[in-house]
Amino acid sequence: MLSGCATNRDNPGENIGFCALAGGALGGAATGAGMAGAAAPAGAVAGAVAGALICDPADEDRDGVPDEFDKCPGTPEGVKVDRDGCPLDTDGDGVPDHLDECPNTPAGVKVNDKGCPLIIASNIPDECKPYLFVTDDKMVKAKPVLFAFDSAEISGEGQKILSCVARAANATNVPMLEVAGYTDSIGSKEYNVRLSQRRAGNARAVLVSEGVAESKLDVQGYGMDDPVVANDSEANRAKNRRVEIYPKK
Repeated sequence: MLSGCATNRDNPGENIGFCALAGGALGGAATGAGMAGAAAPAGAVAGAVAGALICDPADEDRDGVPDEFDKCPGTPEGVKVDRDGCPLDTDGDGVPDHLDECPNTPAGVKVNDKGCPLIIASNIPDECKPYLFVTDDKMVKAKPVLFAFDSAEISGEGQKILSCVARAANATNVPMLEVAGYTDSIGSKEYNVRLSQRRAGNARAVLVSEGVAESKLDVQGYGMDDPVVANDSEANRAKNRRVEIYPKK
């Protein structure tokens, strides 16, 4: 005799355990009714296996959310999902984190299919449009300047971003910019604070060389605090090794 199992959405693993126990009990009882001795335990084992197989919820994309509850089937392997089986979108811009090239987009800024801003002020040069978050002719934020592991050296793209930040800051008369350095989670807290300060300091040096008054720059190093994504893979840690620049409120 087989018995259906109710599915627990919040913890599908409980379903398997419950069904295995139920199947074991039924198998043992059925075998015990017809056979005595050593055959009864064997029946219980067979029943437990059958129960687990019957009640194991299907999860085609293996994201941890059973297919019957999965609102986003076909999630790529390794992508983190919410309880509905949909890829996480931390900044709420409509582009999943694993595809978002501009994480932490400010609320209300329209983005393209890569999660980067669409609203651009008319006085921002075309070559700077991929790097700046601008709305109502004011710079809201810049694309993060990323760094190699354990390095504070500004990359080629970082130089372009900082040059564009300087041009936008001067064109829109931003009164004060915060230059915030961050690291990934590898290393001690104290070391990472110093590393983040060096990163922010190097970014400040480029901004000053591009014409931004040093008095307009508030430079901070936050170490491994406030990661944009979890530090659970090299790809994610690379996103957290950054300097963020935005007008200070």
